[in-house]
Formats: sequence, structure tokens, C-alpha cells
Amino acid sequence: MSSGTPLPNRSPPFSSRTRSYHRWGCLIMMLHDINDVIMELAKCLNYAEQHMAANGAFAAFVLSWAALRLYAFPAILIRSTLFDSVRVLGYTPPHHGLLNTLLCVLCCFHMYWFGLILRVAYMTVVKGQGEDIREKED
Repeated sequence: MSSGTPLPNRSPPFSSRTRSYHRWGCLIMMLHDINDVIMELAKCLNYAEQHMAANGAFAAFVLSWAALRLYAFPAILIRSTLFDSVRVLGYTPPHHGLLNTLLCVLCCFHMYWFGLILRVAYMTVVKGQGEDIREKED
């Protein structure tokens, strides 16, 4: 069955390296990871019972979420993948529609999660203590 010549090392047909989407992937990770660090800091401060510092870190988390995931993600990244990539390349990249559909779905998740974050922020201001509403049973 083998002709004696080795097969070239091939990556999967839809991987970020073969489609040159790794730059967008790095930007997506950067926009998300900045928020995660601030959120973990707020959690650690809350567990250490440093509630004033935890509330300040949580406020920074809310502001960074709004700036990075609700503004920068759609205004910079999705605009770039939708319009600029086609204009710069001169053709529509492979799987362009699928990628942009998934990015728009992720943006909708960001809006939903931000609503949950605002509910926690409201409970923190009104009741004086926020709690994780994801674990609450209705």
C-alpha cells in the first residue's frame, strides 16, 4: 500500500494554523483572559474577607468586561473578521461564515453574562453582599 515516500505532515483541515486564524484566536484569548484575572482577584479578596478591596476589584471587573467583551470584542474583532479580512485579502477566507457566526453567538453570550454580572452588582449595592447567582435554584 505504501509507495515508499512518506506522507507530508498534515494538520486538520479546519485548524487555526492552516487557515491563518491564529492571530484572531490570540486576540480572542487576550480579551477574555484579562477579565478572568480581575475576576479571580476579586474572588480571592472575597475569600480572604477583604470585602472593600473585593468590591473594588469587582467594580474593575465589571468595567473591564464592558470595555473588552461588550465594546472591543464586537467593535474591533468581529468587525475585522467580517469586513476587513475580506477587504485586505481580496477574497472570502475559508469557513468565513462559520467563524463569524460563532463569534456573534459568543458576543450574545457576553451580553447575557453581563446581565448576570449586573444583577450581582445590584445585589451587592442594595443588600451589601453579592452572591453567585449561577448556583441559586429557582
